[in-house]
Order: sequence, then structure tokens, then C-alpha cells
Amino acid sequence: MEQFNVEVLKDIHRKVIDKGSAEEQSLRDNVRDEGTLHHIAASSWNISDPVARAAFLLHRVATQHPFMEGNKRTAWTAAMSILRAEGYYIEENSRGIDVFVRRVASGDIEEQDIVKWFKERMRSLAE
Repeated sequence: MEQFNVEVLKDIHRKVIDKGSAEEQSLRDNVRDEGTLHHIAASSWNISDPVARAAFLLHRVATQHPFMEGNKRTAWTAAMSILRAEGYYIEENSRGIDVFVRRVASGDIEEQDIVKWFKERMRSLAE
């Protein structure tokens, strides 16, 4: 089980922001709410199922916006790193992923629905 502490989430966020515009990069290390970030990281440890943990991180980071910029991308990247560590990837085109993550961030999709969406699209890296 991959540990998602605050530093790991911040590192994922830095990498996401480094791929963005110069304006985004100026917000690279800006955390909007350190307490929320700590709560998300600590709470993820209570979830033993990796798919549910990935769904939790996607939902919480995308909806609670602990960072100034890049929350949706950070949320997706964190979730995918959990699934990859378990030997899976999501088979979906980038447009479908973008629409899905935006719907999660807007509150239209709950964690149990994320789990279902993941399971419908999960493929083994060994295939």
C-alpha cells in the first residue's frame, strides 16, 4: 500500500504544476488549506482497498481544493499512482477522463460512483 502523506501529495502537485503555464508555476508551492491537505492524507490511510483509496483521493482533492491551482490534475495523478502501484491503469480517452474529473470536482459524482467508474475501466498493466 502506497503511503500518501502530505509530502507525497505536495510532490505530485509540484510535478503537475511544473507541466503548466508560467502563471501556474508561480503558484507551485502555494497550498490553499494545509489543514485540509493533512486531513485528506491522514484519512486515506483508513482505507485498505486501493480502488476505494484512489477514489477517496480523487474525490477529496478535486472537491476540497487544498491547492491554489491544479487540484483536479493532482487528484487524478494521485489516484492513478495508487492504481498503478497495484498493477492497473484506466482505459479511457483523455476527453472522457477530463469530463469525468470535472464532474467529480463539481460534486456531481460521489466516491462510490468513482469506484464503479474505475472498476469498469481498470485494466491490468500485465495485459
